[in-house]
Amino acid sequence: MAPPLVEARLPAPAARPGRRVTTTADVAQALALIRHQQPDLLLSDVRMPGLDGFALLRTVRADPNLAALPVILLTAHAGEETCTGS
Repeated sequence: MAPPLVEARLPAPAARPGRRVTTTADVAQALALIRHQQPDLLLSDVRMPGLDGFALLRTVRADPNLAALPVILLTAHAGEETCTGS
């Protein structure tokens, strides 16, 4: 689950007329929802219970039906352990 600060700040800008924001409690629930609803964008916290956001991204990219889905990963925790090179 996203830290309260992140959760409180993200849905408001995204929830505009014509858009719908859906949240889930964990990666398993997110994957089920993504596969069922096929959203336009996946916005995920890196730190979640169980699998983390990077595992979610790997799973999405490995699925041919979801591989092109735009994904934004973020975290409220800054530090070397959350930085990746591209």
